[in-house]
Order: sequence, then structure tokens, then C-alpha cells
Amino acid sequence: MRSCVAVPFSGLVLCLITAPPLTAQPEAYARHWPVQGDEAGIYAVTLTPELYGQIEHPDLSDLAAFNGAGEALGFEPLASVWKEPEARWSDALWFALPSSEADQGDALSVRIRRADDGSLSLRAQVGGSPTRADGGEVLVDTGIDRAAGLHLQALEFEIDPQVVDFSARLRIDASHDLETWRNLAAGASLLRLQRGEELLERRRIELPGPTERYLRLRRLEVEAPLPLVGLRVQARSAATVDPRPPELSSVAELVSRDGRVFIYQLPTRIAAEKLNLRWAEDNTVVVASLSSRESERQTWRPRGRLTAFRLRAEGVELDNEPLRLAPLRLDPLHIAPLHIDPLHLSGHRDRQWRVEVDRDLAEAPTLELSYRPERWLLLTRGAAPYVIAAGSTHARRETMPLAALLAPMRTKYGPEWQPTEATLGRPVIVSGDAATQASLGERWSGRVLWLVLIGSALAIASMVYRLMRPPSPAQTKAGSSGSDPGSKAQ
Repeated sequence: MRSCVAVPFSGLVLCLITAPPLTAQPEAYARHWPVQGDEAGIYAVTLTPELYGQIEHPDLSDLAAFNGAGEALGFEPLASVWKEPEARWSDALWFALPSSEADQGDALSVRIRRADDGSLSLRAQVGGSPTRADGGEVLVDTGIDRAAGLHLQALEFEIDPQVVDFSARLRIDASHDLETWRNLAAGASLLRLQRGEELLERRRIELPGPTERYLRLRRLEVEAPLPLVGLRVQARSAATVDPRPPELSSVAELVSRDGRVFIYQLPTRIAAEKLNLRWAEDNTVVVASLSSRESERQTWRPRGRLTAFRLRAEGVELDNEPLRLAPLRLDPLHIAPLHIDPLHLSGHRDRQWRVEVDRDLAEAPTLELSYRPERWLLLTRGAAPYVIAAGSTHARRETMPLAALLAPMRTKYGPEWQPTEATLGRPVIVSGDAATQASLGERWSGRVLWLVLIGSALAIASMVYRLMRPPSPAQTKAGSSGSDPGSKAQ
């Protein structure tokens, strides 16, 4: 603890106010979550929505672990070695398949030949007669070989720019030999709408999981050619398995509304990665400006713009893609607590969000934020039961250099080694709301600090005033008489 000896009263008050918190005991937290495991060891704990909802501090410093004797355990964020492989985009070969009349009973014959250079040629017949290539089906050779360790992930369509107000729903099937097919998507949507200067497009279709090399795209509802001028495919390496927990979402609560401005409060301290707005009304297109902050004591920080839409019509059912949030960094002028972990700086846990739309709305949109639950490293010792404690305005977790343990473990067992996953039991109320209420010192610390600052400012102002004030006549006369030591002698 820092020394507070031989300092003036104002310095003593400041020292007491800013003194670091004492080591917390298990009973200083609102709730405990028992860890399902009685043996000492190294575990990974995935934070649950209930844990996020109990945490009070943006840096998650009121999240700790204890053993059965009440001793603090090592509990720190677990940095994953997994890194999303870089995407590889390439042009795909595609062919418009011929259409066949519904009343024809003849079989459709498609003959595909591969040249020595690997290029494909297509010839199709119905009942022995060539057919026109103006149907709504497209055959795609992605060129992506799963044997080479690549996974096909997405398609990006280049639609003829001369075509406006275009929409289509596609059935997508996949095959490795052009004979056996399996369905990937039953109603993927493409869209291109022009409204004044606004252009709404959906040209990208995500594919669910690894897929085969060949794709067959069939337009639903109508048999008409797709106005394509190009098609690209996205592939990633499948060498590394993603160990991250699946993505979850949290809906913010509408707090207030002022015309076109909506204020929301997020119920938990999640590190949001994506944001979306959902509308109650169909056929709505709105441009929204987004900003966030931690509390009323901070200013709003811009987070991006989102063109949100909900289109529902015959043969069309389409919503906008969510906005991927850019990570926030600490403001260089912001004095951050020393216990903030660098792993949390890449995320953002602002709980207040501001949405400003470009037109009047009858109902407020629903604000939804997506996140991936974080995994923490737990080092247990001593007697069980082990618990995870959360929720306190004054308790702080003891920091321990657990990251130093991972290097030797991964050196011995491989770079992708992960600790055993531990599950959490039902929460137990310990101190409840009493732990999340500000203590007397905390309630008065801000007021005392302001009093000290105001008193110091007044003292400095008084000193400056005395120095700048012109001297009185008596002081001037006394100064002049005292400045001539030989006057009395004369």
C-alpha cells in the first residue's frame, strides 16, 4: 500500500481516496458459481450470460475464484491460440443450365467435358434435342478441393449493373461427382434494389459448413435466368479447428426516446462483436448512426452507420447483415486502472447505446448485440469446493501471471493444447445486493475529491490575487523610505 506519511491534509485525503482496494474475501461478492470438479488442476471456464449480468466493473475485475478454505485462486483470461485463417477469393466457372418445360417427359441430359487445361464445356439435351440456356439453374465449378485442406465458405455474385429491382431466392445443392447431390440451402436470397441514391444489395451467400466442389443453383418461384456477369468463391484453410464458443446475442432495453434518437441499456457487460437493428414493420429501410458509452459520465463515441432493412413481399424475405463493430482502444488521455487486462482492450463493454435514424418511426427498433463468451483459465489448489465469485463494487481479483503456465504446457503437448473444460453449477446468493452497493467511503470519495479540488483552486486564486494586487500608499511610502539608507544621515 502506498505511504501516506508526512503529507498535507489535501494530499492525505487524496491518498485515502485513491488507495487500492484490499484483497477481497469470498463473502464480498454477490453470488458464487460452484465449479463442477473436485480435483486440483488447470481448467478452462466459459463465462455464462448469468455471470456477465452480475459483473459490475467494465474490466471484469470483480470476477474471482476461491477454494473451500476461502483462498484466492488463479483466474485470468485465456488467450486462444486459434486465429481465423485468411480467406482466399477466386473466380469460379459457371454455366447457365438449359430450361425444360414442365409438361415434357423426356429426361434432361447434361454432358460436361473437361479439357486438358482443366476447363469445362457444357452440352445439354432434352429428349435428344438441344435446349436453350435460359433457365433459372446455374452449374458452378468452384475449383475448391477439400482434399487440399480447403473449405468453401461463401459465394459472391456479380449482378448485371443494368438490372435494377432484382430479387431471387435460390436453392443450392452440392456434389463431388456431378451425380449425387445434397442440399445446402433451401432459400438463399439475392437482392438489388435502387431507391433514389440508395442502393440495397445482397450479393453474398454464406454456406453452412464444408461443402463439395460442384454447386447447382436453382431459382425458386420463377423460371428465369439469373442476371449474372461473374461469380467468386471464398475458401479458408481447414487445418485449424475453431475452439471458440458459439456466438450468442443479447437484446438491449429501450431506456428513452427523443424524436429520431433512441437510447438503450445493455443488461450485461459482454464484449460485443456485431450489432443489428430489427424492425416490427415490413418493407422498412432506415439509415442509423450508432454510438456508445459506459455511463452518463462519458461522452458518446461513434461506432458506425448501418443501413437496416426488412423486406417482405411475394417471393422475397430479406433482412440486412449485422454491423461488425470495430474494436475500441483506450483513449491516451484516459487514465485507466492498473488492473485492466490487455486482453479486454480489443473488445468493448459499453452498456449505453445511442441510435439516431434518418426518418420518423412509429415504433422503436430492437437493438441486438452479438458476442462470443470468453474463456478463462482457472488454476485450482487446496480443498474443494471451488467457486467462481462475481458482483462487487469494491472487491478486486488478485492478478496472477497464469499466462506463463501456458508456454511450457503447449511446448510439451503441442501449440493447440487446451485445458480441460469445467462447467459451472447453479449460482448461490452470498452477499446479494449488499455487495453491489457503494460503500460509505465510495459514496463520499467523489464529493470529498471535488471539495479538495475546489479548496485548492480557491487557495491558488487567493495567492495570485495577493501577488497581483497593487501596493497601498503606506506600503509604497514605507518601501521608498526604507530604500534610501543614507537619508537620515543627511
